[in-house]
Amino acid sequence: MIRIISLRKPGTTADTAFNQAVDTLLSNGFTYVEDLWEAIGPKFTTGLTALAVRTGVSEGLLIHLLADGASEPHPSLLNDGRLQRLRRWVGQNPKVVAAKRACSNLKLLFQTWWFNAALSRLWPELSALLIASILIGLLGVNALRKRVTVLVAAESGLPAFHFITDSDLKVEPAIHIPGSFTAKEQVVNRYLLQRVPVGSRLYANQLSKVTLKAEDMADRQVLVVPIKASMVSTKLTPPDRVSLIFIPHDSEESDSKPTGTDTEKNEKKGAYRVDDVIVLAVDRQGESTSLVIALKSNMEKLVPLLGNSNLVILQPFSK
Repeated sequence: MIRIISLRKPGTTADTAFNQAVDTLLSNGFTYVEDLWEAIGPKFTTGLTALAVRTGVSEGLLIHLLADGASEPHPSLLNDGRLQRLRRWVGQNPKVVAAKRACSNLKLLFQTWWFNAALSRLWPELSALLIASILIGLLGVNALRKRVTVLVAAESGLPAFHFITDSDLKVEPAIHIPGSFTAKEQVVNRYLLQRVPVGSRLYANQLSKVTLKAEDMADRQVLVVPIKASMVSTKLTPPDRVSLIFIPHDSEESDSKPTGTDTEKNEKKGAYRVDDVIVLAVDRQGESTSLVIALKSNMEKLVPLLGNSNLVILQPFSK
């Protein structure tokens, strides 16, 4: 037999009336669901009305209690067919339908009110979180999407100041890393600022910003030479072509900038002039400025002067 007290529900707003009906029935001496059937008798409609008047519990709530208690009916209820009659009556009676709808609407109203109140308070934070999640997701997908990247193909790697050609490179699928390259055309005809091992990616900070033609670099040597900052014009930018004069420290007037006949005089005293020099980069760091240059020259004459000369720039060079 099913105890009426076992039908109590969690204490939500929608179930308060139901639990009050259970308490009322218990106070009126009804202990089991079968006791309600006894009180109703064989005439269900009139018996239900009489029980509602007697206990003060509405017919809708009584039907609700009887329906919940009928999930495990006593065998005697099955024998006389009252359970089947109850189920048919519950599905067809307008009062039952209205009672169930009222309970459902009350519960839904409470849930909707709570949700809307919480949503209105948290909407700015939820919006920001949603936008941030979408952006992070898109960035993650974009970062993990495989693209092609440019790698060094030369078996021995590429040395510093190497002029890059198509045969030095290969392209392979890989996850893109900012600063790397996706096409050989972005790298060819530029030169390296540092050595890069075979199979390594190439990055923008490893390469010159200057792009030259292969014929421009033919038969040229790439050198880094120090120079006084005062000797470098602010207008000098790669890939300007200039003439350079290397003046040995022990020459007279080596600290002065030669022009006109002074140039000829210095050349007679051991100075060495190199024309058609391509300036690849200008590294200005206070007074310790240096030039990265590509030149055609007799290296046997030039090497002894490197590090032992003042450097003068004649700009621009004209053929």
